[in-house]
Amino acid sequence: MLANTLSQLARLNEALANQVNEVYYPFPLSTTLHALRVSIAYRGICKAFDARYRTQGQEVKRRGWLYEIAGFLVMAWGGSILTNQLLLTTPVQLLSFQPLLNYLSVHLLVGLYQNLLPTPSASILDSTLFLLDGSTRTSATYASLLSVKNHVNPKVATSLPLEILCGTLAASGGGQLAFTLNVFDPNLGWKLATPPFLRSESGWIDRIDVLAPLVATLLYGILTDSNQAYENVISLTLVHPPKPILSQVGGKAILSLVISSAFALRALVLHHLPTKTPPQPVEEESKAKLVKNVASSKRRA
Repeated sequence: MLANTLSQLARLNEALANQVNEVYYPFPLSTTLHALRVSIAYRGICKAFDARYRTQGQEVKRRGWLYEIAGFLVMAWGGSILTNQLLLTTPVQLLSFQPLLNYLSVHLLVGLYQNLLPTPSASILDSTLFLLDGSTRTSATYASLLSVKNHVNPKVATSLPLEILCGTLAASGGGQLAFTLNVFDPNLGWKLATPPFLRSESGWIDRIDVLAPLVATLLYGILTDSNQAYENVISLTLVHPPKPILSQVGGKAILSLVISSAFALRALVLHHLPTKTPPQPVEEESKAKLVKNVASSKRRA
C-alpha cells in the first residue's frame, strides 16, 4: 500500500513540474498553484487584520499596490530567498522576470476573482487541498536539498545541519518571514517581531508548517542516504554496506507524503474536531471569533 501511495505521489510531483501551457503560459504548474494558494492566504490574513481594526472602531489604512505586492512576494518567496542567503547563492527569482510574471499574474487574477465571487472558506480549502499544498511545498524543499548537495563548496555540500535547515526553511520560511516582518498590517507597517514558530503562545498545531518539512527532510535524508552522517542509521536496517533505501523520485514522494499528511491533520484539528471553550459574553464571543480567524489564517501561511 505504501509503495502504491508513493508511486501515485511521484506521478503527481512529475505532473506538477510540467508547464501550464507551453505557448500561452509557460510557467510550471507547481509554482502557479503555489502562487494561487499564497495569494488566497495573503488576502485572507489581510482581511482578518482589517476586520479586527473595524471591530475596535479604528480606521484601516489603505494598502498601496506596491505595499501589497511586496508583502505577497515576501510570503511567497521568503523561504527560497532565506535558503539562498544561507548558501550564498543567487535566488532564481532574480535571474529573470519569469517568476515575477508568474506570481504577479496569479495574484492579480485572484484579486479579480474575489471581487466578483466569494472565496471558499478556509475550512473547505484546507480540507480539500492538503495534498496540493503538501506537493507544492515539496517542490521547494526538494529544490533546496539539491542546492545543498550540488553546492560548489564541498563543506557545504556535506553539511547535515545545513541540509536540514535549508529543507525546513524552503517550505516554511515564507510564512514565518511574512509574520516576522508584519507585512499584513498597514496601520502598524512593517516591523520586526518574534517569528510565529518561537512565540510562547504557539502550540504544536501552530508550528506544524515548520515541523512537517523538518520531519520530511530528516526522513528523506535517511531513506535516500543524502548525507554520510545518515549511514549509521541506514546500517540499523541490516543493509551492509549502507545504501539508499529509496531513489530520488521515491524520496521526493516521501516529502510529499509527510507534508501532506501533516496538513491533513491540521485541517482535521482546526476545522472538524470539536473544541471546548468556556461560555463567553456576546461581545467577547465576537472578538474571540475574530482572533480565531486571524490565527487560522496564520497557520495556513
